[in-house]
Amino acid sequence: MNRPLTLLAVGLASVGVLAACSPSETNFKTEGEKFLEEKEGDVATQTGYTFTDANCEKPGDTDTGTQYTCTATDDEGDAWEFTVEITGKRELTVQGGYSPKLVKQAVLQNVTGTPDESCVDDVIAGYDQDDLKAAFMDAVENDTPSDASSAIFQQLFADVQTQCVS
Repeated sequence: MNRPLTLLAVGLASVGVLAACSPSETNFKTEGEKFLEEKEGDVATQTGYTFTDANCEKPGDTDTGTQYTCTATDDEGDAWEFTVEITGKRELTVQGGYSPKLVKQAVLQNVTGTPDESCVDDVIAGYDQDDLKAAFMDAVENDTPSDASSAIFQQLFADVQTQCVS
């Protein structure tokens, strides 16, 4: 099956601006959390979900280019992981978001026919979740995902097609 890799990707480029004059690592942590939880903010608009319970790690420093991770729960109760980058002296950018349900959505977009969704869940559960996340983020962050990432998804799509579509 040589179908092009299509992923429902959350390629966010949401920018937040801090109010503090000389923000600390703690300011970036707190502002990242607030930014993710904005009910009508860029992240909610771009993902189609609103988020609560955001928790960001404190970045190691406040230098431009520093990245840190945040987690949040969407309005359906699913956990997401976000990569946030400090993009200016008082600016942060949400670079991308990941939730395991995005893998299922990608699978459902790339199979022919109507698969049994509980079977799809079982097939996905049989894959190493860290490998799936890495492959998904590779596909989201790069114009051309690596051969390894493409191979993971092509195999996943083929497995679902053969096991879950009647």
